[in-house]
Amino acid sequence: MELAVQQNLAPGESLAEKLRNIQACGYQAVELNYPGVIDDVAGAKAALADSPLHPRTMCCTPGHDLAVLDDDPATRLTLFLRTLDLAADLDVETLVSVPVRGPLPEGVTEMEELDIYTAALHLLGQAAGERGLQIVIEPLIRYETHLINTLQDAAATAARANHPAIRILADFFHMNVEEADIAASIREHGDAIGHVHLADSNRLNPGRGHLDFAPGLRALVDAGYDGVMALECRIAGDPMDELRNTANFVRDLWD
Repeated sequence: MELAVQQNLAPGESLAEKLRNIQACGYQAVELNYPGVIDDVAGAKAALADSPLHPRTMCCTPGHDLAVLDDDPATRLTLFLRTLDLAADLDVETLVSVPVRGPLPEGVTEMEELDIYTAALHLLGQAAGERGLQIVIEPLIRYETHLINTLQDAAATAARANHPAIRILADFFHMNVEEADIAASIREHGDAIGHVHLADSNRLNPGRGHLDFAPGLRALVDAGYDGVMALECRIAGDPMDELRNTANFVRDLWD
């Protein structure tokens, strides 16, 4: 298991400085943000080449959401395909896919959204597999999306997409709201989990809310999860102190 920090959470004026600070706080990987690297790909590549941190994952923008029924799905699909190429160029292994955000639009059914989403995922799964990448479906809480709120929803969608490069993401903040039993859901769908996000009940860094991480982390161990767990949260206080404390907090529970 590797611990990662999203690049936007780390202090520093440049990506190179952020990477040094993430490493100093005891992490092995970084989760890149699409807007944070697209304007200076050469600079990002140079910073990553000089760092021992692994750029394991990348989060995408709402422009990458694929379950949107409007007049221009080809643009989002093309953007995602270009982002797959960018990820491969940066040695990223996993792209995070949020299907759609907000309430269900009028005149649209969830099945129509799922149909277009799974068709896009099947095509993108082929492209990802050719590049040695995977795409993970991220369930969000009901207040952020009407579609795909639970691990079961995501696993069923991944199964419909029917490609081994399509897996799911387990986010503790969202699971805290949507899962009746976080540990049980992880155990049930552990084979499909390809990435993990960490945030506490109040979306602060783990240890700063009331969420009990121990059962869910034990379930990940029991499921044989050996991938990346990335902080996707707000930071409660001094970033360097909080990042160090969080790394120790999570490792103590994992071990």
